[in-house]
Amino acid sequence: MEFADFHIGIIGLGPKGFYGFERLVAELDRCDNCSAITIHLFNETENFASGWIYDPNQPEYLLMNYPNKYISCSPSNALQPLIPIQSFSDWLSSTYNLPKEQVDSQVAPRAVVGRYLQYYFERILSAARIKINIQLHTTCVTDILKETEGYKLLTENTCCKDIHFQSLLITTGHSPAIQSCKQQKKESQCYIPFVYPLCENLNPIPPQSTVLCKGMGLTAIDGILELTEGRRGVFKKNTSGAFDYLKSGNEPALIIAYSRSGIPIVPRGDQADMLNSTSHFLKNKIDSILNSHTRVGFERDILPWIKLDIESAYYQMLFKMYGFEYTPSDVAHFNAAKTDFHRLNLAIAPFKADELLYPEAHSNLNYANSPENYWNFWIKELDQAQSPWVAAASAWRSLSKEFNRLYQTALLTSKSRKRFQDTYFGLFNRIAYGPPIENIKKMLALHQAGILNFSFARHPSTVSTKRGWTVTLNDRKQDADFMIDARIPRKFTKSSAILFNGNSTTSLFSSPQEQDWIDLHCTIEGHPISSSGAIEKNIVLYGTPTEHILFDNDSLSRAHNDTSSAWARNTVKNVQEIKNYNLTYES
Repeated sequence: MEFADFHIGIIGLGPKGFYGFERLVAELDRCDNCSAITIHLFNETENFASGWIYDPNQPEYLLMNYPNKYISCSPSNALQPLIPIQSFSDWLSSTYNLPKEQVDSQVAPRAVVGRYLQYYFERILSAARIKINIQLHTTCVTDILKETEGYKLLTENTCCKDIHFQSLLITTGHSPAIQSCKQQKKESQCYIPFVYPLCENLNPIPPQSTVLCKGMGLTAIDGILELTEGRRGVFKKNTSGAFDYLKSGNEPALIIAYSRSGIPIVPRGDQADMLNSTSHFLKNKIDSILNSHTRVGFERDILPWIKLDIESAYYQMLFKMYGFEYTPSDVAHFNAAKTDFHRLNLAIAPFKADELLYPEAHSNLNYANSPENYWNFWIKELDQAQSPWVAAASAWRSLSKEFNRLYQTALLTSKSRKRFQDTYFGLFNRIAYGPPIENIKKMLALHQAGILNFSFARHPSTVSTKRGWTVTLNDRKQDADFMIDARIPRKFTKSSAILFNGNSTTSLFSSPQEQDWIDLHCTIEGHPISSSGAIEKNIVLYGTPTEHILFDNDSLSRAHNDTSSAWARNTVKNVQEIKNYNLTYES
């Protein structure tokens, strides 16, 4: 191979792909001569850096679920980027001439975050192109062929068909799962298997129709807002601080929201974001497991300690409110402190983590009103300066970092890993990573207006009919015109995974044979592990594709589960080694 043939590919150019690109060009900037290198950036749409989640053209009412001050695309390690990168708050402040302290606590539209990502991507791209050849490809990569000279990529538009790549970073996010979802679920013309892009995908739903909405989380809220506010409905804040909804006539007459549990997502407010809880019991337990190399099960060995930390967060806030002295030590001390506290405060009921994790939202309540009551409870708690419930709900954000230390080892059994992904991942996220209060107040306004309906909220049965759908729960039944699946698919099937089950990629990526979906096996560095056990050292997965071994891949985080920085360093090291070899050979 000639040095001039060195090609580097990044497949998937959302935020993670952008981060990998930024680290790569920063590393290459330290090289003397990059004229013989070409970087190829592949993305399915023209929204390079933002992806579909932060599409700059999406409606402004689609909000982030945490404040601006926590957003930054500045690198977390010491190597400086090609150009200075401001935090999102600083960029907002300077771009729109707003006080920094004002924008810090605000929750921005996702479209504005997309503009921020694209702004720095375009500036870094321009700076890098002075020295490096960079090509952008708007296409889908469908297969990877491993050959002696490197990897060949098959794409929908057949670009790069004669190029061999020496290094690949794969950051496809949820795209393979979405493709699986679209291809697998075509039950009827009245079924929408994926809601994004919202305006395009929900456009077939006519005004004044009845819509079933599968899901009661962040994606469902996006879809419901598109069908109401996106159709010129108006939310007006009243004197009590709640919203009233003014109908446009273009929205559905009825949106019936439901989920398996019937329990909606918990909102997240300023109080929750200011909390800085830390793990105590789980951290100590995981330290012990890692030191002893003990193999453990999630529900038997880990979940009890997570619950202890949730209870500890609740009680530490409660103790603080009542001036009760307590410093965490061991379980016996914690239990004794609780006993002493309740002896002094008989009117306060003891708290158990199960009350948060498995609330009896429907006990002794009308099915149609229980989600409304649940949301009103959380809005009231978030409105207080201090709330033990909010502290407990926020605990998972710190616990997840500790849990990931165990999750990325072989000490957690494969059965437990699957059980966690299938059951507990969504449960914890529903509690800790909810939407801003404003969006929940809008949902309540739609409920009061008679549009958003919870009568079938808890795990109803649905049947496709010639005219649409019928939803049934107990002895109640309702016909509907459309169904939307307002969830983000996390898994992708082996029959429809596009890239990961191509004719050639099946030899590069492996997953358990007994499953009909793909959990990509990789090292903690992100290198794929083939079915034969071989490690692909020149390919690195980043973000969602690593979730079999790296837990909780926040799309905007630059520090959490960062496999791209090491990929960039190693890629440039390989470039230098080949260059030095060629120079030695020529001399």
